[in-house]
Amino acid sequence: MIRAALVYALKAPPGTYWNLDVRPLSATTVTGRAGRWSLRL
Repeated sequence: MIRAALVYALKAPPGTYWNLDVRPLSATTVTGRAGRWSLRL
């Protein structure tokens, strides 16, 4: 679920889904401004 949300939020190509590694029960924070994104896992 988190990987799909990240791909959508970042408007990344669908294949990016398989390259994202999110650990179970981890906190994920995505912030963005003026075309710049920050991702904290």
